[in-house]
Amino acid sequence: MFGITRTIAAFSVAFLSGVSAFAAQFPLNGTHYNLNIQGKTTCAGSDLTGSNRHTIQVLLNFSSNPLDIIDRTNKIFLTAGPAGSLPVVLDGNACDKNGALFQLPSDVSTTWTAWAVALSKPNTSTNIVSCGVDQFGTVLCSNANPLDLVRNNGKPVVLDATTQLLFVCEGGSLPNCNGGTLVPIFDPSFFLVFWNVDNFGNRNSQIRFYPD
Repeated sequence: MFGITRTIAAFSVAFLSGVSAFAAQFPLNGTHYNLNIQGKTTCAGSDLTGSNRHTIQVLLNFSSNPLDIIDRTNKIFLTAGPAGSLPVVLDGNACDKNGALFQLPSDVSTTWTAWAVALSKPNTSTNIVSCGVDQFGTVLCSNANPLDLVRNNGKPVVLDATTQLLFVCEGGSLPNCNGGTLVPIFDPSFFLVFWNVDNFGNRNSQIRFYPD
């Protein structure tokens, strides 16, 4: 685990690992962590681990059932690291039934923002929904606040994905969890937390995490 004193250096590496051609599309500047979610017809057979990894592979043209937490295909499970730490990909392969594993700082919902963009070819998309599982096995998903990353013609469009990725919508309705409650992803009421990923032909979406 990186210490907080190495934050600037680590973020510089993360910046260089991103897709620089679209850097101007992001409204924020400064240090950040890049995560690329890559759609694959055939994924690597390993867990794709490594401290410098900034990619997670998901199956192309695959929809995952968020209520089925036994089959974790195209699910990215989230685990809490120390407050003030950096994001780390612990398992970059979401194509198998074990899913992927991504570590975020425990205070990420209140100290970071997330921005996302669909790259790849036009007329493709990726849908991500944050879900939490309580101690009784009940799955609560942000169906009223999904992250819809659509690659249309023209320039890729960057979206503020903070509430969609770093919170779970409890109650409420579309759009934007209207009338509901945004619960931080690492709230003690959740036993498990994950992003459920539905891929519709999109080969690369990028998420950038910025510390406040």
